Amino acid sequence: RTSALAGQEDFRRIAVRALLAEFEAASRFPSAFGRFLSATAMALAPPTEVVLLGDPESQELADLLAVTNRFYLPHRIVVGGNPADLPPMPILEGREAVEGKAVAYVCQDFTCSLPLSDPSRLAAELEKSAGATNG
Repeated sequence: RTSALAGQEDFRRIAVRALLAEFEAASRFPSAFGRFLSATAMALAPPTEVVLLGDPESQELADLLAVTNRFYLPHRIVVGGNPADLPPMPILEGREAVEGKAVAYVCQDFTCSLPLSDPSRLAAELEKSAGATNG
């Protein structure tokens, strides 16, 4: 996750090397390595990044977050809040609220959706990501 948030591919490579060093033991005793196997899956599969921008107290942003949380996206990263209050991160570059509305961006493999302010359109975009992730 840190790799995606920081925009540092080196972090992912380091994580993969560390995970591979323990892979034989995890293969023999998978029940003892549940978190390890989750981390391995995260390192090997591209995350779905959801950026939610707007007033954290607004119902619009709450509605977008509620839609985001309805989907099983095991490699999901959600970043959100008021754009003026968020620290600089590569995941936020070029992303902004539109006309004062709360918006969501869904990104995967360095490609992002257009800004989405309608919860049903966000749901449709996340449905596509969930389908790609789960099967």
